[in-house]
Amino acid sequence: MRHGLKFYRSCIQEAWRGSWDIANAWPPTVGLLALYAGARLAGFTMRLPGDAERSVPAMAVLFVATAWLAVFLVRLVAAPPRIVAALEARLPAPVLPSALHLRLHGSAPEAGAVDAVGDVLPPARVFLARATNRGDALLQRCQLFFGTPTNIQVVSAPFDLAPGAHRDLAVLRTGTGIDAGADDPHALVYFLDRETWKVAQGQAAWLPDPGRFKVTALSADTTAAALEVDLSSETAEWTLAEAPATGVDTAPTAAKTGRQRLAWMKAGRTPTAEGFAPAND
Repeated sequence: MRHGLKFYRSCIQEAWRGSWDIANAWPPTVGLLALYAGARLAGFTMRLPGDAERSVPAMAVLFVATAWLAVFLVRLVAAPPRIVAALEARLPAPVLPSALHLRLHGSAPEAGAVDAVGDVLPPARVFLARATNRGDALLQRCQLFFGTPTNIQVVSAPFDLAPGAHRDLAVLRTGTGIDAGADDPHALVYFLDRETWKVAQGQAAWLPDPGRFKVTALSADTTAAALEVDLSSETAEWTLAEAPATGVDTAPTAAKTGRQRLAWMKAGRTPTAEGFAPAND
């Protein structure tokens, strides 16, 4: 009760201070005085009982007092939401718990995988990332992303994680050549069909160059988890390993001089002045 009385006292004080503000008081005051002047010009006589000579200024004072009372009441009604908004603005923004944990989880050979229409995907080695819920609440609609600061691609369907649960998800596939007879090492980031969340037919980004990339896990129920990774081709078989954050952007571009033809070949795209476009466009 004491806190309630203190809150309403603050509302009255705020309304009182605001009612003396000229910017708030002059519109109703001028309006009432104009109404009073208009009534006199129209022949309506408004006077207080008693001396007629003192009635006119008394009526003017009464109109001003009425205008002030109107401003005070309006300010009083509007004071609670203004005070609550001011209090909320001073409170620190809520910090979502950092419950989502992300780590690379090795690799495995993949053969016989199919896309959304049933076509068999090329054999590859799949690198996995493990997303873990280390909090005590359900994390809903989590998704995994892979890319550079300028090119980010979703690589998983939405999924939920119960407290303590984890999910291993493919973030990158590596192999040799996309077309028959090609022997260039490459890494593939497949585009997903947004209805089935399976690999879309004939759609993949070819990353011909190793370098620094980022894996990110998002959920509306917690803060994002991000992991910088290094794609390396120092050996015959490409590897993907976690890399410490350096604060320096070392991510490779999608295509480099002399290798632009490799960037989006799986998607059937050809280079244009602006970048790459579908060959059938």
